[in-house]
Amino acid sequence: MSADRAPCWTCGDLAVTDPAAINASVADQLALEPAANRVSDTVRAARLAVCRQCPFYQHGTCTECGCYVAFRASLKNKACPRHAWNQDKEPNQ
Repeated sequence: MSADRAPCWTCGDLAVTDPAAINASVADQLALEPAANRVSDTVRAARLAVCRQCPFYQHGTCTECGCYVAFRASLKNKACPRHAWNQDKEPNQ
């Protein structure tokens, strides 16, 4: 298992983060969300690109709000806490 040590955004202690485990957790949570609540792959990719350039992005986590950015960026009813991107209002298809 590959793991990185990174400071915890809430306490500053070193924590072991496993990107594969985080991605699996995000995928599990997204599987519980109705498809109607999720943005398109294009919107998700654009949001993630913005997040990865943000100074609050740390190892897949937003240190401003504590979310896993891959999860937040996938949902229509979510917005960036720093207002870098807003809720998606995709038309019904």
